[in-house]
Amino acid sequence: MKILKHFSLGNIRVNIHFLSPLSVFALIFAESSIYSFVVLFCALIHEMGHIAAIYFLKAGISEISLLPFGAEIKMKNTVGYLYDFIIAISGPFSNIILGGIFWSIYLLCPHPVPLFGLISSLFLAAINLVPVKSFDGGRCVRSLAFSLMEYEKALRFIKITELLSLIVLTFLSFLAVRYSYFNISLCAICIYLFVCVYSAQ
Repeated sequence: MKILKHFSLGNIRVNIHFLSPLSVFALIFAESSIYSFVVLFCALIHEMGHIAAIYFLKAGISEISLLPFGAEIKMKNTVGYLYDFIIAISGPFSNIILGGIFWSIYLLCPHPVPLFGLISSLFLAAINLVPVKSFDGGRCVRSLAFSLMEYEKALRFIKITELLSLIVLTFLSFLAVRYSYFNISLCAICIYLFVCVYSAQ
């Protein structure tokens, strides 16, 4: 992973990918509206969900890497499959809760911003639940597979699940780019998804 800068936050090392600040600035200036900040807020809540679960389970954090879209968190202590599942699912679950809050706000005050927040938050939860290695869904599937199946069967199940997910995600990414009418932020997300997906093979 290419690092632009790293610093310490207490006992936690924080790495910044060289594309991370560029993706944030590109999102803000390309959309040039409050909707950009809504997307960033949804992403922040997602990562805070993971961090809250890690601290609740006392796994500890040794390193946080800020990536072009999202973050990678390394834990100090090795956790079992159940705890790893809880930590992985906590990010998407936080987005689902946030989506419920946005929906409640929209019911009280019908405005495009909370509706967009609802859609963005649920989309972020859904895309992270795709069961491939680089996403939270992949960690969930691996944790469940290794805890419920024999090792060799679990590996086969994971490979089949990832292969099917790669096919579906690739198809949906092409459709998103095709029908986004060159929306810059969406195209950038799709390109990043391609990188994540094919590096997971």
